[in-house]
Amino acid sequence: MNGGWQGLPVGRRVVLAEDDPAMREMLAMVLCESGYQVTTVSDGSELSHLLREPTPKVRFDLIVTDVNMPGGSGLDVIDQLRHAGDDTPVIVVTAFPQAEIRQRAHELGLRLLAKPFELETLRAAVDWAIRANAPHQRRLSWSQ
Repeated sequence: MNGGWQGLPVGRRVVLAEDDPAMREMLAMVLCESGYQVTTVSDGSELSHLLREPTPKVRFDLIVTDVNMPGGSGLDVIDQLRHAGDDTPVIVVTAFPQAEIRQRAHELGLRLLAKPFELETLRAAVDWAIRANAPHQRRLSWSQ
């Protein structure tokens, strides 16, 4: 099925990890309005559990995660995922983009968005990540 924001296929699956309820709701709404199927979690342990289920019923096309959350850092969860061989594209959002966080995100191959950001910036980052990692696309590099 085609449609969605800028011609993306409707139904791409995104998991959104954000501990702030208002931010989580707003980001989920924006992504849903853009045609994505969004699953939300509120902390790092929920994200880890969701992504580590032995036989996940859902394969996500993209992970959008906050860094500082109760139950574990989004970066720690993604680090564990990478060590387990999972290469799902990730966009990290943080209100505290210190050099250490930027470096760690870069080492893990993640795109980092500093809060506050424009919603169109998020849409563009999600669009790029989905398109760049679609099975028929070559890997692209989006510089930090």
